[in-house]
Amino acid sequence: MALFGTNKLASVDPKTLKLTEHALPNGSRPRRVDVTTDGRLYYVDYLRGFLGRLDPKTSMIDEWEMPSGRGARPYGMAVDSKDRIWFVETGRLFKRQGTAVESQVLPKVTLKYQTKQPGLSQ
Repeated sequence: MALFGTNKLASVDPKTLKLTEHALPNGSRPRRVDVTTDGRLYYVDYLRGFLGRLDPKTSMIDEWEMPSGRGARPYGMAVDSKDRIWFVETGRLFKRQGTAVESQVLPKVTLKYQTKQPGLSQ
């Protein structure tokens, strides 16, 4: 879970119900969190414009900058039944043409994001 307003995530051990806090890089503000079938937590960092991954077993954190960078303002995200990560950038609208972009940035994880909304441009 995201500890809203902080640079932390938390996980709960289902057997003991112990809560463990995981500090993210300074300045992070995780907004939404979801879990893949391998137990890793993925989050979107609203303030810095990153997609992040936390492995609660090792406390290892990996992050990738979103296509719009700091201005991305990612708000929503989800993991589908095929462990694909979906997220929405709410901070910028794109000028380039097209309806969707697909890019492979993580092993076995496909990121998809909308590049144009009908009737809107920046």
